[in-house]
Amino acid sequence: MLLLAVLITGGQRFGAFGKAVTPFSCTDVGMIITHKGYPDNKHTTFSQIAIDTTSGTPGIMVDNQLFTIPDTINATAYNPVDGFIYTFRIGSLTRFYRVDKNGQIDTLTAVAPSHTPQGSAYKGACCNSNGILYLTSNGASDGYIYYIDLNTPNANGNFQTFAMQLPAPSTGAATTGLPDIVWNPKNNTIYGVEGATSGGSPTADAGKVVVIALNADGKSIASFSRIGTHVTTYYSYAGVFIVYPSGSDANGRMYGVSNDDASIWDFDISQGPSAGAKRRLTAANPIAANDGLSCPALWSDVGVAKDDGLISFAPGELVPYTVTVVNNGPAPVYNMNIVDTVPLFGAGTALGWSGTQHLYNGVNSFGVISGPNASQDAIRPVPKTNYVINDFITLQVGDTITYRFNLAFTQGYTSGKTFTNKVWAIPDNFTIDPVMSNNMDYDTDQVTPPILPVNPSVRIKMHK
Repeated sequence: MLLLAVLITGGQRFGAFGKAVTPFSCTDVGMIITHKGYPDNKHTTFSQIAIDTTSGTPGIMVDNQLFTIPDTINATAYNPVDGFIYTFRIGSLTRFYRVDKNGQIDTLTAVAPSHTPQGSAYKGACCNSNGILYLTSNGASDGYIYYIDLNTPNANGNFQTFAMQLPAPSTGAATTGLPDIVWNPKNNTIYGVEGATSGGSPTADAGKVVVIALNADGKSIASFSRIGTHVTTYYSYAGVFIVYPSGSDANGRMYGVSNDDASIWDFDISQGPSAGAKRRLTAANPIAANDGLSCPALWSDVGVAKDDGLISFAPGELVPYTVTVVNNGPAPVYNMNIVDTVPLFGAGTALGWSGTQHLYNGVNSFGVISGPNASQDAIRPVPKTNYVINDFITLQVGDTITYRFNLAFTQGYTSGKTFTNKVWAIPDNFTIDPVMSNNMDYDTDQVTPPILPVNPSVRIKMHK
């Protein structure tokens, strides 16, 4: 049996509170659809779906029901930052839910945006790797996309909603009607299928793939366009998903679940001559779907190493450390946290950095980026507290980031101890690392000069 599904593992950092306490990993998510009003008009059922092609073409949707929640919802997305699903109550701009792996929910409150969405409700949603929830209005068409930063509730614990106006496209209307949307980590872009109607009939843009490129902050729109051709049948899709069947596709694929009969379709979102083209993957599903969400993970084997070239040092001596992070592929890694937790405990200070200064929001970091695609890499430092390195990085396949610094120990630091420090490479929840054993390294030294003479050309690394 061939099951084309995003069944993937991941999830390194989660936070949980309230009734929703058990987060999803990407394996738990894959592709999920919601069945509003099933089994009755007061509930919604969540199902993980896959595609069975063993019975011929088109294939069959495998609908594995996960749980049911006691309300009808729309605008549903998976947040990789905390591992929970977020979804809005149908007909509401303010009431939404946090849903955990077992179907437990927390009720949250959103503050409506200054620009009222068409239809005064939301119907499509997706979330990026920084926990920004994007929303589409419930109206036939709208000139705005909306967002909530799930990391920043206000003083009352509520979440402000903001409106982002769509820029005018080169062709077609400057408004869009998107039943659902999905964020692609490969290019920081929102995709969907144009479902706009006028007087109940599809507009001239209906059926085209909508492409909304975001700026780096994720809170403003860089461009808005459409690809593909206009159609008047199978133009509206309840759920759309980004998938990487081989873990490293150039653009990923976009799957969509049709509002007509819940069949699954495959969309070409490349920039080539087939951009926007679609093909049917499954026959109709007997239970209607009203929304979808996915975890579009990429596969990246990241390796980290740390060494000072010493077996011991004396208090007062400068200790030179080198930290190296490499992406062995097959896909780029985005938003990966590099953390070096040198245990300073009042004994030492990092200084003498050798590298290129990277400044982000007033925070400095130093690192040398090298490799065939270094121009596409980035280092985004965050406040370090007691860490020597605390950076979020983008690293293309085959590229390396190297940090070099000296650690100075005070004269009062006690001899006779061993000094161990560690460095981690922590992928976000949109990245699957198939070899986690090389995601941490450590270095141990004796804090006293060696008793016997040592050949200075010989260096032994000791792990203890």
